[in-house]
Amino acid sequence: MLMSIRRLIGANVVSLRTGSVVSELDEPIIDPYHLKVVAFYADGSDAGDEDATVLYTDDIRMFQSDGAVVNDRDDILTLDGLPRLQKIIDYGFTLDDIKVVDTSGHRLGKVSDYIIELTNFNIEQLYVKPKFFESFNTTNLIIGRQQIVKVEPDKITVEAPTVPKKQTALDDAKRVINQNYENPFRKKPAGVSEAEKE
Repeated sequence: MLMSIRRLIGANVVSLRTGSVVSELDEPIIDPYHLKVVAFYADGSDAGDEDATVLYTDDIRMFQSDGAVVNDRDDILTLDGLPRLQKIIDYGFTLDDIKVVDTSGHRLGKVSDYIIELTNFNIEQLYVKPKFFESFNTTNLIIGRQQIVKVEPDKITVEAPTVPKKQTALDDAKRVINQNYENPFRKKPAGVSEAEKE
């Protein structure tokens, strides 16, 4: 199931054991090497700790109308003792307003939204808002995950669009003329060798 990050931020986190709301999803924590949301900050947690709390996306069992479902409030963790997650947090990577360019160096705009696949939390699509002057004539560009070539701290590079050359009638005629074919009206007489012709 695909969902916009805008719909996920602020969603309730519901305990499957008690049926009560134990937190809310806040900003995502994105692994730039895999372009995947690995965790969310958990806002308003009642875990009883003043430190920042997080919820791993692996601990989200499902999404339903009232929010993200987890086994229990114990799935909401403090950052203490989570060195691998802390390393990803230290990258400081965010997709909001990151610049998007194509492989030919043309600037396409900035990311305004992105779509997540909820089964694995991979980022599948980027919505790119074009540059100011181009935005009058263009709606948001949609970039698929497979088009992304490189992810850097300050920009994302995507494949440049390619437009196949249109085949014209003149091109067809040139192709026919350049073909090597035998004209049946100019066949050599049977039994006459090249030596006899001389």
